[in-house]
Formats: sequence, structure tokens, C-alpha cells
Amino acid sequence: MGGDGGSIPHRSEQVKVKAKREVLSREVIEAARWKHCAISQNPLRLPIVGCRMGNKETLLEYLLDRAKFTTNAAAHIKKLKDVKMLNLKQDKTAAKDDGPKQSSYLTFICPVLGLEMNGLHKFVFLWSCGCAFSKRALDNINDSHCLVCNKEFKPEDVILINPTDPLDVEKAKQRVALHSLASSKPKKRSADDSESAKSSTVTDEKKSKNVKDPQTDEEKFKNSTVYKSLFTTCDEAKNQEKAHWVTYNPLYFR
Repeated sequence: MGGDGGSIPHRSEQVKVKAKREVLSREVIEAARWKHCAISQNPLRLPIVGCRMGNKETLLEYLLDRAKFTTNAAAHIKKLKDVKMLNLKQDKTAAKDDGPKQSSYLTFICPVLGLEMNGLHKFVFLWSCGCAFSKRALDNINDSHCLVCNKEFKPEDVILINPTDPLDVEKAKQRVALHSLASSKPKKRSADDSESAKSSTVTDEKKSKNVKDPQTDEEKFKNSTVYKSLFTTCDEAKNQEKAHWVTYNPLYFR
């Protein structure tokens, strides 16, 4: 250990110190978020869906058996109606540049500006149509129609994909809470349905007042002339011939 040629060992060479924690670059972290499924952590493959929280995920297997997965990334999703199929533009040139060793990861770009969807640029999708593009393109073109399919949308239809900023995450949570609250309320009947129901009720009441109950068989029999002729008080009995000394019968008129 030294003294054999003038070499002097340092302490760092003889004593092991605590290893520094490896810090991943932003590019690596964003690539893991944007190129992998949020549930299975497998590389993304078509079809891809997004929820109101902004996560990209495949959900069929997760909805069938949640016990298989340990992540809570999709705990707020209860049914397929809670997600939207995304209309993404795939970068065909990236696959050609890879040559024979093509990557298993799909690369998507903004259909308007051509920016790559890798986490360095914010991307949004519209809940009304599912089209996805960069937020920069949406901000530059102030229009209420989709930049891809020209379908009209509302401001609440704009969903930020994979939000990382705490304010964006909080807005996404509030959006999910409002949606669940609105879906839990019973649907109100339309005005036309209520008016038709009222009119039918009034019509039924009028019919019930105007229509008399039909007479029973007993009442019909009592009102007939045959029944009345059995009694001496009726007109037909009074007009009958009187008995004389030959045909007299005390039981004739009862």
C-alpha cells in the first residue's frame, strides 16, 4: 500500500462511501410516461383511449379484473363511457429512420405543427371528437372548431393529456368530480313529455266524467216490461180483463 515507488493512495480509493442516487433525466421520465400504458406499463399500442384526468391507458382487462394491477392510475374509471378513443397521428418517418431495427414504441406527432408527443410539449384532446394535437396549436388558433375534423367543441371539452403541474392536476380532479356528480343526478323529463302526460291525464278525467257506467243485468231486468207485468201496480196489469164468476180464481192477482 504505497511506499514502493512514490504512489500515495487516497482515502476515497480505500474506503467505500455511500453511492450517489442516480438521477434520471427529464427525457427518460417523460418517455416512460408518454410511451407506456399507465396501467400495465407496456408500450402503447392502438387503440389508445384517454380519460378526463388526461391519462392514456387500455382498460378492458383492467375493468374486468382490477386485482391483477397494483396501480391506482385508473381508479376513477368505472366504465368504458368514462374514456374517449383518441384520434392520434402516427409519425411514419420515425419508423423508416429506425431501419431494420424498428422500435416497439409508437411515435405520435401534432397533426398541425408536427411537434412530437414526448412530454416536452403539452398535448390536449377534445372530448367531443377525440382528436389530439399540441396545446400550442390550440392557443395559436382561437377557434371553437376542431383543428382536425372541424367539429364544434366547448371549452370544457379540452382535456390536457398527462398533466404534471399541480394546478393542472387539480383542475382535472375537479372536472372528474363534476362529471360524476352530473351523471349521478336523475335526468329531467322534457317539457314535451310533461305536457303530453298532463293532457292525457285531463282527457282521461273528462272521459271518466262523461261516460256512464253500464247497467247491470239485474237493473236491465227490473226495467223490462216483462218484469213489471208480474205486479198489479203496473199499467199492463191494470188493463188485464177482470175475473168473473166462471173464471174467478183468488190466486190470479197476487
